[in-house]
Amino acid sequence: MQLETLEQFKNRVYSFEYHSLYLDSSGKFCTNSNLCHKINADGTMKPYLGNTVVFVLQKNGSESGNAESEAFLAHLAWMQDMLYSRCQDMLSDRLREDTFHMTLHDLVNGTVDGVNRHAMDVAGQEIKVLLERIRKENWILRMRTTCVFNMVNTSVVLGLEPVSEEDCSLLMRLYEQMEKIVPLGYPITPHITLAYYKPGIYNADNINSLEDTFRMISKETCTVALAAEDLVYQRFCDMNQYYEE
Repeated sequence: MQLETLEQFKNRVYSFEYHSLYLDSSGKFCTNSNLCHKINADGTMKPYLGNTVVFVLQKNGSESGNAESEAFLAHLAWMQDMLYSRCQDMLSDRLREDTFHMTLHDLVNGTVDGVNRHAMDVAGQEIKVLLERIRKENWILRMRTTCVFNMVNTSVVLGLEPVSEEDCSLLMRLYEQMEKIVPLGYPITPHITLAYYKPGIYNADNINSLEDTFRMISKETCTVALAAEDLVYQRFCDMNQYYEE
């Protein structure tokens, strides 16, 4: 599979990130039917099992890196505060700030009764071997924020893009290696989840308020440096509880 260039990547993700909220023919916004597997009707988290490969947003090496990381995390917290102060009725329980991460590649996931636990374990073992090798490499992936957008009527996320052609090439190579173990069959859309919706049907006023908030909190762009050691394998038991294994 040919890897995307930075221009190709931008053309693809810009086509949906900057115009992500739509009403249906009846003038309503309906959350994704799969959302009810993760979130209860009252907005509380349901048990949901899986594993994933993510960049944790933690402090890294140098003092400048620490300052940048702290500023980035503070900006994410501010974004989340703005979302909940203006659109709380649409949103689930808050995601804890220590769960903020940029997903590189999803693996296996599902409801407690429906998840393939054997496939999860097999994928996890293969990924851990791969990550052991990848984390020995000396690289930094620099990413820049794009905008806050609606992710398939399931969640509110902050989009990210590679800063340079070299960063894009690195991101695509990393994703391709994961894809060989658990093929998802679709290209990467880097993002950080800020909130999940509360399952339901919302009117135009709700969506106008949400869209205004997206626009307001997307005005300032930030960059973040992700190091090889920040790339980790995690399991989760709901959308607010991730742990390394």
